[in-house]
Amino acid sequence: MKSKFILLIAAISLLLVSCRSSKLHTVDTEARKYELHAQNTALLTRPLVADLEVEQERKEIEYSGPVYLSERDLQDNATAKFLKTHDCDYIADPSFEISKKVRNNFTKEIKVNLSGFPVSYSKIYQVDTLPESISQYSDVNNGAERITYINSIDKEQVVWGIEGRYGEYLGAQIDFPLAEFTRYYFSFEKMDEPWNFSADVFEDRASDPYTGMGNGLNYFTLSTGIFNESPVAEYLKLRYGAGLNGTVYNLNEDFVAGNQINFDKIYNVGFRLLAGVEVPLFRNFSFIGQAHYNIDALNIVFTDDPGAVPNAALSVEEIDISKTPDPPIYLGAGIRIVF
Repeated sequence: MKSKFILLIAAISLLLVSCRSSKLHTVDTEARKYELHAQNTALLTRPLVADLEVEQERKEIEYSGPVYLSERDLQDNATAKFLKTHDCDYIADPSFEISKKVRNNFTKEIKVNLSGFPVSYSKIYQVDTLPESISQYSDVNNGAERITYINSIDKEQVVWGIEGRYGEYLGAQIDFPLAEFTRYYFSFEKMDEPWNFSADVFEDRASDPYTGMGNGLNYFTLSTGIFNESPVAEYLKLRYGAGLNGTVYNLNEDFVAGNQINFDKIYNVGFRLLAGVEVPLFRNFSFIGQAHYNIDALNIVFTDDPGAVPNAALSVEEIDISKTPDPPIYLGAGIRIVF
């Protein structure tokens, strides 16, 4: 019995400690609606009549709001600014003009121009019966409508574009607009992976070719031209274009052609065809995927052996180049930034 009494005392003590360690905080708030709708109450009120003064000169204000607000919210904010700026109670014949600046499919700025005649209360009084003029006005059939706002959108085309691509090569590109959807570009690509190389060098068709084989160290290309961007959906653009292409092949010392001449570089000039897609990601950033195909046209071999060829260069009629691996179409993907 004594042990049960001790357990009971311990339980009561634990309960009291728990109650004292936890507190319940309550906050009383007062909400009051400062509007009286007589039709929703049992109050009967006499009608209120107000005399208004309308300024004869049309006034205006300009409001620049956050881009995420709706047009209705923008108009309400512009109205509040008009009332405060011109110290009036109402606006007679309001006209809203909303203009947007869009850059790269993103709204950068929204401005609201509000014009109207300021109206202010001059006198407010109660009457037992409405004046005849008010009763007659309520019978007027006023079916006229007014356009309350006009939307104008100013789209800005990007000035510069920079992109980096990686795939079968490491490349970069810079471009700027020539027309609405046409852009001029300058690009650079480099490939450092080893590749097998063979070439038949013809000084002229009457002579035998210099033939050699070896391993290429690397090569890089420079290209310039134009491409078109065609929007096909809200978040998708297609590009296609053409340009000139120049390639420098750096060879190793094992590439030896006729008469033991060591060829160090081969310069190539040709043409390029390109196509790609662009998908906007966030603001000025986009994903870019591109494929291009180089067409060889003119080749010149170069050697640093001054005793082998005068001026250390050999202009040739044709160079038949075979690279392994040599993808017919070069693929790359990366990020594009416009500003």
